[in-house]
Amino acid sequence: MNVASHEFLVGTFQPFTENSLAEIERVLSEVDSVTIGVRANSEVGFVRVRQTIMAHFVMKVLVCGLSGSGKTTLCNALAPLIGAIHLNNDAIRDGPHKALGWSLSDRILHAATVGQWADMLTQQAHMVLVDMICPTNEARSALGPDYTVFVDTISESKYPDTDDLFEVPVHDFRVKSQKASMWARMLHKELTPRVTVMPLPEGTKVIDID
Repeated sequence: MNVASHEFLVGTFQPFTENSLAEIERVLSEVDSVTIGVRANSEVGFVRVRQTIMAHFVMKVLVCGLSGSGKTTLCNALAPLIGAIHLNNDAIRDGPHKALGWSLSDRILHAATVGQWADMLTQQAHMVLVDMICPTNEARSALGPDYTVFVDTISESKYPDTDDLFEVPVHDFRVKSQKASMWARMLHKELTPRVTVMPLPEGTKVIDID
């Protein structure tokens, strides 16, 4: 594995800029992963800089498929591997979206709102798994995932009305069996952010790339 290490003088000493981001992306085009050392003048400063950097590299991941296909089981196995927040559709439908129905317009509104919640979390540098049937391309577009996992393990569910709506998604990764731990390990390699941000100890020599 080709790993690069870059150190940035950032925080209140010097802001993390678009030039810094462009340099990280340039390096990532040549290597497998990058470790970024950050020297800030406080722990709060480091957290702020880490959040600014990582918000560019975490993803909102949609895990979609028919009811009973194994989406939730997969997310439960995958979330701790990649340090993701798991937004479970059933929990949301039983809670804040309990009043929504099952019409196509309600499904789209549901997907769009959950997508906005996920966006707020990614802006705080969290990986997010959205575990949702999301049966139509319009609903998926409303949610706006960065990466889509299609759990394609069954051809019909106990909800024929949803099955009739379901459109095969354009996807980045296809799960073909209900062996959740195996697929979670494979997705771990696909989804783990390629950027790690670490604090630098006082006195460490810093390479400024801006």
